[in-house]
Amino acid sequence: MRLEFLEPARWDMRDAISYLNDQEPGLGQGFAREVKAALSRIKDFPRLWTKVSARLRRCPLKRFPYSLFYHLVGERIIIVSVFHDRRNPEIWKKRERKL
Repeated sequence: MRLEFLEPARWDMRDAISYLNDQEPGLGQGFAREVKAALSRIKDFPRLWTKVSARLRRCPLKRFPYSLFYHLVGERIIIVSVFHDRRNPEIWKKRERKL
């Protein structure tokens, strides 16, 4: 399986790292490590996480209130959003409509 990030998901990641580092130095790097671990789990078991729509699955992070929303297409895993769990879900839903 090959991992790919949509550009908005890359922005989500950068914004989250920056925000968390502003809250506490080094916290953003801990977040990045947690995302990397979640990506590894998704890659190993892509169908394990709950479907939240016809095309997207949600993998929650363990240590942070964020989730990875992703779409499986053949041998590709497309990360659609790195999403704070308290944000408006319309954000990732709009991205899904563009797939």
